[in-house]
Amino acid sequence: MRGEPEGCPLGLISSKEGEADEPTGEDARPFGLVPRIDAELYATKRSSYSDLDMTSYWGSVQPNEAILEVRGLMEGLAPGEGDMLEALHRIQHHYGYVPKPAIPAVAQHLRLSEARVYGALTFYSEFRETPPAETTISWCSGPACFVKGGENVRLVLEKLTGCALGKNTDDNKLGLHLGQCNGTCDNAPQVWVNGEVVGPLTAASTVELVKHLKEGS
Repeated sequence: MRGEPEGCPLGLISSKEGEADEPTGEDARPFGLVPRIDAELYATKRSSYSDLDMTSYWGSVQPNEAILEVRGLMEGLAPGEGDMLEALHRIQHHYGYVPKPAIPAVAQHLRLSEARVYGALTFYSEFRETPPAETTISWCSGPACFVKGGENVRLVLEKLTGCALGKNTDDNKLGLHLGQCNGTCDNAPQVWVNGEVVGPLTAASTVELVKHLKEGS
């Protein structure tokens, strides 16, 4: 087994027995050099997340109570993409949404990049990035609703609630989120209020709906 020659700070050893070379540039890999994985050399600490006080799996993770709880939720899940959606579902079921500071913990456990986990989180409309509002309005984006004026319904909802699609009002009373077609197209264009179908809607009836929801009726 070859030993590591002295004066080789990046852990590079020559493919020839007993020979070592220095890299000639920041990213240079001279011919015949084989990189040695060294966690201390290549782990770069990322900016911390204030809520869970953690960093990405490329860096360090402080084992406080919150992150230990997230890790516990992923117990039994295997590394890789196969269990990524299951991990996100478990976290959302526990917290009511997927907190962004939990993403590094998922990435670390599954040995994936944070970008890959965040991509799945934002791709599927079933996942929420914010705590659920007291009343959630899910706007149907299906083709039947679109053809029958669903876009006008969305514009009215955004205008009167004061929040964009995917957001909650500042007081967290109302939330407006994207929904996928659930097959109740005879009610198009429609929304779901806390899971209950409301439709068919017009611009005028949408105004009345938001008014009632704000009044708590």
